[in-house]
Amino acid sequence: MKEKKSLKVSIIVPVHNAGERLYKCLDTLVNQTLREIEIILVLDCPTDGSDKIAKEYAAKDDRIIILENETNLHIGNSRNRGLEIARGEYIGFSDHDDYRELTMYEELYSEAIVHNAELVLGNMLAVEDRYEENYYPILPPDQLKEFALTDLLEGGDDLNFNPHAVNILPNLYKNSFLNKHNIAFVDTKICTPEDLIFQLMCLFHVRNLVLYDKPVYFHTAHSSNTGESKQYTHYNVTVNGKAFIYNFLNQNNAYQHYKLHFLKGVKKLFTDSLLSELIYTRSLNKFVEAMHLMKSFPFTKDAYRNSRYSLVRYRFFGKISRKMVFFLMKH
Repeated sequence: MKEKKSLKVSIIVPVHNAGERLYKCLDTLVNQTLREIEIILVLDCPTDGSDKIAKEYAAKDDRIIILENETNLHIGNSRNRGLEIARGEYIGFSDHDDYRELTMYEELYSEAIVHNAELVLGNMLAVEDRYEENYYPILPPDQLKEFALTDLLEGGDDLNFNPHAVNILPNLYKNSFLNKHNIAFVDTKICTPEDLIFQLMCLFHVRNLVLYDKPVYFHTAHSSNTGESKQYTHYNVTVNGKAFIYNFLNQNNAYQHYKLHFLKGVKKLFTDSLLSELIYTRSLNKFVEAMHLMKSFPFTKDAYRNSRYSLVRYRFFGKISRKMVFFLMKH
């Protein structure tokens, strides 16, 4: 095994049922031009043979470490298992069905060292079922940090509900920085989205931040992505994500500073979640049940009474249905 000081980057990859895409993922990791890396594959009880593929690669490359979950932990705690043993100076994350340029970690690590960065923000492209670019604006580091934080809290702008900074996969995080601030992932069985929450905590605490705007990571966007599943996006877990952020801001004496941004994000998420529940279940009782849960949080009425976002992206029915939800949630 390599000594800790020789490892520049640890890449953590939770593996469930990746299918054939796992081959390209692993090929673009083991063939990185930066050789001083470790690849931590966390096998989260796959049932499609992905575990066999992972072990085949590990048998040929001693930089690959295999962790096997006894039960299905989902992506949040699987990443945490990787973080517990990661020995690299910097940490990177990969989904099991994505791929990257072979120079990715060499380029990001060089940026990190030149700028003594705690966090290198990268850009990525979504490919396969859809093509999507989501580039950061070019800003000085202090303005970039504030832009990324408020963008995360608001859930993107009024036209695009996908925040720029939500993507953790094209980034590098200094290992000692994560340890210093006890930053880890939430349990995605009970709280989502784990990537947004992790990124928000990192951005809040970071002092040395740099943007690397060349896209070097490619996210395969398809219907079986974890982030597309009903279990991951259901209001039962997403509302807990908002509660986690609310508590985090208060614990760090930052709630008043970011209050309006947070409330706007709450209003957007809760409104879309309520309408999705109504459309998905076609049950007024389920809609009312979801509404009562959301109203139980101390920030909900404040969000509907004191925050606004434009409905310009919606057509007539979308505007009317949202205005209906706004009225019901205010009272």
